[in-house]
Amino acid sequence: MESKVHRFFNKIRSKIVAKKLAFYFEQLIIITTGLLIAFWVENLRENKNEDRATKQILVNIKQDIIAITDTELGVAQVLDTFFVKKIDAAIDDIGDCKIDDVDLLYTVASFHISTNYPENSGFESLKSSGLMTNIEDDTLLMAFSGIFDFSFENAVDGAWEKSSDNILGVIYEAEGIAVLPMEEGKYKLVATKPIILSGARCTRLKIHLMEFRVLMQESVVRLKYNANAKKTWFDRLEREIKRK
Repeated sequence: MESKVHRFFNKIRSKIVAKKLAFYFEQLIIITTGLLIAFWVENLRENKNEDRATKQILVNIKQDIIAITDTELGVAQVLDTFFVKKIDAAIDDIGDCKIDDVDLLYTVASFHISTNYPENSGFESLKSSGLMTNIEDDTLLMAFSGIFDFSFENAVDGAWEKSSDNILGVIYEAEGIAVLPMEEGKYKLVATKPIILSGARCTRLKIHLMEFRVLMQESVVRLKYNANAKKTWFDRLEREIKRK
């Protein structure tokens, strides 16, 4: 009799335990599912925020590229339509080995270009944001590095300075040249008498001017090439922006 009662209570106890285990298991599934859904929603929200931030940075990069392209094309136009003509005029001026226009020659020799490159704030933001992995088109990242690491001014200043020094060196050697001080530490060259160059100096000056002219023309080609190369990336950049 006691054994039957014991078995009876064991069955009841087993059913209660089974029900509790089922209840705990259901609760565990509900809690786990809720956590997974919450994690998925939070992850989706973070991805959207990252996409939104990346899109804005890419828009800024596009604006920076447009500004740089406009700057390069503008400088190329100035060099091609203005400065090269001044060099040609200086070469013509010393055609008979006589310097008639010292100001023109000095203007050519002391010419310095300031491109005033726009700040590449968009690309700098991208590098510091940790969002570079959010760019699907890897070739864009390579293009950005080439676009924004290039500095036309740094690339040609050394060559320009050498050509300028060569031209000024010949001028300073000529008799009848005086330095006239001006305000703010500036000065200009003036001729105190007709300046006639010796055959060797005349030839040397013409060669330096021709070298300078070639350098200007190469600079124009480089500027136009870089500007046009940037434009080829606009379509890819637009596609990347639309993905965000």
